[in-house]
Amino acid sequence: MATTTIHVPDDLLRAIDRASSSLGISRNRFVLQACREALEREAGDWPEGFFDAALEQADAQLLVEASLELDREVRSQRRNRGAVAL
Repeated sequence: MATTTIHVPDDLLRAIDRASSSLGISRNRFVLQACREALEREAGDWPEGFFDAALEQADAQLLVEASLELDREVRSQRRNRGAVAL
């Protein structure tokens, strides 16, 4: 596994330590989970106007609905449901 170094303000590090301690997980695990959740929130978002030129409005709406349905189905079938909610 790769490693990296980040610089964290003292007050933020104390808050991370309190939160990770209250959850019973390591600081490292807390930070990794926070990063994963942040990436998941942004995942799958198409750039503004990506489909506008190529699709009629009705087709674009169908695509949006289908992608949301697919996302819900994939998330419901995930096996790793043990992550601590941050």
